[in-house]
Amino acid sequence: LSLGTNTGPVVLSVPAAQAPWQNASAPPSDWVPAFQLPIATAHSGYTGPQGQAVGLHLTYYRQQNYERKLVSSLNMLVTSQDDRWAQVSSGSANTELAGQSLPVVAAVLRQKSSVLDGNAVRLRAWRFYWVNGRFTASDVQAKLQGALSRLTGRGDDGAIVVLYTPLTPSLLESEARTAADAALQDFIRSHGANLVAALNQTREAH
Repeated sequence: LSLGTNTGPVVLSVPAAQAPWQNASAPPSDWVPAFQLPIATAHSGYTGPQGQAVGLHLTYYRQQNYERKLVSSLNMLVTSQDDRWAQVSSGSANTELAGQSLPVVAAVLRQKSSVLDGNAVRLRAWRFYWVNGRFTASDVQAKLQGALSRLTGRGDDGAIVVLYTPLTPSLLESEARTAADAALQDFIRSHGANLVAALNQTREAH
């Protein structure tokens, strides 16, 4: 075992909805990111005051090894072999979480089943890491913080956080993306503290 690894079972806490947001009865999509061999996952849905639908994927890692690791080139939102979803654009977005500016990896995904259908479901997704009690979208920073966490005896726990929301089909692509980013931004503004608390609770539960 590596230094300071927490070997207890993971009980993954999920952030509770914060008013005026509410917990949704189901996530807005059944899309699941292609992250390899996590020790625990959660997928929850939230509804905002203007009817915004946001999904949250938490993908948790502990007792990492060569195959099971937080930062891996195999951890993708969508693989090229996926017969249901395709990633149609990628880039970045900026948000603020826990009082800190946070650049995130941003992408648009499209459901493949309806290529001929103008109303193909499209999702806007934001992705970033939580490791050593910090948030970052950088692979390099995530690896560095993971090493620091192990060296200081805090364990090798880490998570990939993915937020997503459907793009509004009636809007132009650029407008739909702006509206989607605003919904994700609003969700993070309301739930940043709850997200931090849920991840810390997961790491500290033994």
